[in-house]
Amino acid sequence: LKNPMPKENHKTCLQLLANACRCIIRQDEYGKIIIRANFANILDFNDIYVVTLLGRMKMNIYYKDKVYQVFNDRRTNLIKYMHMFYIIKNKKEGIEDGFIGI
Repeated sequence: LKNPMPKENHKTCLQLLANACRCIIRQDEYGKIIIRANFANILDFNDIYVVTLLGRMKMNIYYKDKVYQVFNDRRTNLIKYMHMFYIIKNKKEGIEDGFIGI
């Protein structure tokens, strides 16, 4: 099995790995290496028109002409995010006792 990493120092190899994964790598003031995703989507709240749950661990976000599906683990409660969306949407539209997503 051939090693795909070049014979370089560890900083160069980490940067190559981060680049290959579309991530940003940096070092904080204490020397800790931090790698973050560089491909997160930022959705404008006003362009989201529906949020739905698909079971306990999936949520669909209907944004413009696309559907984004969010998966979670058992520790995250997606119902609260759906409720929050509809509460904010209703307040923006001036609806006091509107649909909250269930």
